[in-house]
Amino acid sequence: MAVGRLQGLVLDQDGLHQRIDGVGRKGETLGDGALGLAIARLALERGDSDAARVAFGHAVATEWPGVMLTVARVYLDLLAGRLSEATNQIEEAAAGLGPLEDAAWYVLYEAAEVMLARGVVARATGRQADARSAFDTARQMLETVVNVQSVPRYTRRLAFARTSLVRAWSDGRLPLAIRRHAEAAIAWYRGAGGYADVIAELERALARGA
Repeated sequence: MAVGRLQGLVLDQDGLHQRIDGVGRKGETLGDGALGLAIARLALERGDSDAARVAFGHAVATEWPGVMLTVARVYLDLLAGRLSEATNQIEEAAAGLGPLEDAAWYVLYEAAEVMLARGVVARATGRQADARSAFDTARQMLETVVNVQSVPRYTRRLAFARTSLVRAWSDGRLPLAIRRHAEAAIAWYRGAGGYADVIAELERALARGA
């Protein structure tokens, strides 16, 4: 598949949905590791763990260099219930990020993906405070990325980071700052379309304790 076509699918949400729907069907291919990872993340957002597992497995099999390979492995471990392995890998990846002051936007994007995975692992292992911290760090990084590259590939991940942060506040009334992130995520999902379940979940979170 041509590089331009791969990039188009990664940036185009409808194209990604179509590719997810085809994962596992006879003759369907996923392209390179970056596309496989993008498909896997969107599959998780849609709650399709089977498609996510296939796509993450493809991403890992490509063995492209960099921290995103570790991120794919972490999600595979999570989906397989290997929480200890996932925790060890993501903590090692987070420790290896190094200084991020004045980092280029694409470096911040990869760091944000590490922090998102770190938050997911923390939440899966019952460490709510750690999950909140990781999700909020990812949210801040992605806001910086979107200020430079405001395209669906990154704005969608910012909405997911905000939603993940809201999910980490599962009890009682949401703090004011978290409510604002919930509202911003709802606005993005409504504009994007196809996220009725997520919107309903966020609206229920906003209604708690109101």
